[in-house]
Amino acid sequence: YNKKLEEMKLSLRRKLSGRVSRLAERISAEYGVPGKFIEVDKRRLRVLTAPWIVEEIAGNLKEKGFKPALVWEYPTWDALITQLEYL
Repeated sequence: YNKKLEEMKLSLRRKLSGRVSRLAERISAEYGVPGKFIEVDKRRLRVLTAPWIVEEIAGNLKEKGFKPALVWEYPTWDALITQLEYL
């Protein structure tokens, strides 16, 4: 996934970034997730939220074709992923 992101053309990254932003807004609205608990990671094109929130809505997200996961990463500039658990 990270390799695909690195090789992706800038125009496609921008298009997908917009989709991810709209998805975050949709999740916030549909599931009542407060803005302070949802964020868009434009570098990795993903929606970030608290673990207890994603665990609660994971089933609904999977039904809609998304891949919810719990991700542990170092709080460094490159956010090195140390563990990944798909729900």
